[in-house]
Amino acid sequence: SAAAPTLLPHPSDLQLGGIDGLYLNGHTLIAVQNGTIPNRIIAVTLDATLSRAESWKPLEVNNPDFGDPTHGLIFNDRFYFIAHAGWDNLGDDGKPKPNASFTPPEIRIIDLRN
Repeated sequence: SAAAPTLLPHPSDLQLGGIDGLYLNGHTLIAVQNGTIPNRIIAVTLDATLSRAESWKPLEVNNPDFGDPTHGLIFNDRFYFIAHAGWDNLGDDGKPKPNASFTPPEIRIIDLRN
């Protein structure tokens, strides 16, 4: 039988809320956080058993060129993700906010080898 889900133990300075995409690359989780202020993409280093976050670092924080970042994938040590998802321009009713400025979505890349 499967184990019950539990919260990943992590350093007290790491906020894990607002994640809209989580990707495992070896012993590192890449997380897109567009439900936080500021929006960010972080790398979380896990222990050898992949059961505890040991450290973390920001890869991109509050980049105005990303708009509202969202889902991605890892390929050849690069993280490809969608920038300008547009959700930040929509109200709770799903309609555009007054004076919304839409930027077309685009694929952005972060080199994970650094």
